[in-house]
Amino acid sequence: MLAAVSINAAFNSKIIDTAVDGTIDYIIAQGKEEELFNDLDEYIRVITNKKAVFDYIEVNTITATTASIKVRATDSDGDNLTYILYMGTSEDNLEEKDRIENVEQGIEVELHGTEINTEILCYYRIDVLDKYAITQSQVSTLQNKKPVITKAEVTDITRTTAKAVIQGTDEDADDKLTYRVLYRR
Repeated sequence: MLAAVSINAAFNSKIIDTAVDGTIDYIIAQGKEEELFNDLDEYIRVITNKKAVFDYIEVNTITATTASIKVRATDSDGDNLTYILYMGTSEDNLEEKDRIENVEQGIEVELHGTEINTEILCYYRIDVLDKYAITQSQVSTLQNKKPVITKAEVTDITRTTAKAVIQGTDEDADDKLTYRVLYRR
């Protein structure tokens, strides 16, 4: 009976409500504290993050309309990296042409760009991103060079035939030269 009276008195005096409210407030405060520490932890990671560093950027092949660029970067934090190739007709007019995501740092990737025109200077930049920072390469240029005729001889001309010797060179190692002879009477 005494226990029932004590419990009844505790309910009437709001002691249990106050204790329950205090427990709820404590749980809410702990949740806010956990959020604050998670935010702080993320903030500290951003502050202490080290940017990726390019090991090399190498223009591998240029054809009449495309370029292949090999690139490798390292990240001392060990973050996975995203590589993005931008190309355009000027430094101020670069568009994303290729992207490779979630690459383990220190692994070489090959980016491909298109829309290169013969004898028009093409500008490009490569960005490498980890989770917290961007490293940008310098804006560089590449160009598909026009072939040069080094020899053009016509010999053994008759009324119906002629012998022609044509030679040319091209600075772009992967370009294939095709020769066409126009004959007029």
